[in-house]
Formats: sequence, structure tokens, C-alpha cells
Amino acid sequence: MTYLQADQFDQAEQYLLSAKRLDPAHFSPSRQIFLADIYVRKGNRQAAIQELQDVWLSVPTARSRTAIRHNLAQLSARPQ
Repeated sequence: MTYLQADQFDQAEQYLLSAKRLDPAHFSPSRQIFLADIYVRKGNRQAAIQELQDVWLSVPTARSRTAIRHNLAQLSARPQ
């Protein structure tokens, strides 16, 4: 996540999407949450919502579920 920490969102997105494509059977909530963060920073709210919804639906016991619900509510409430 060095690219994300360095605000190099395009590179971070590229590597996260590559990891997602290379191993689609391996669902990683943290990967999806990082992608959602990148999409928010790049102004792509719809993509961020989709990633968070994927985590919400795929991992019902995620420790970050409350934060995900909060973030989904905030993103959905913002005018486009």
C-alpha cells in the first residue's frame, strides 16, 4: 500500500485491480476497502460504493462492518 500512502492513486489502483483479476476466488476485504478509498479520492463515488457493497455482502462478519455501513451512508447521501 506504499502507492496509496504516497498518494499515487493510479498506481495503487492498478496493482489492486491486478490482484483482484489474478485471483478472483480470493476475496480480500482490505483490498476492496483500499480500492474504495482510492475511488473516493479520485472522485468516483459510484465505484467506491460498489466496492464497499461487495465487502458488505461478502463478509457478514467483517470487523469493519459498522465503518462500512457508515461510509456507504455518507457516499450515498452526497449529491453527485
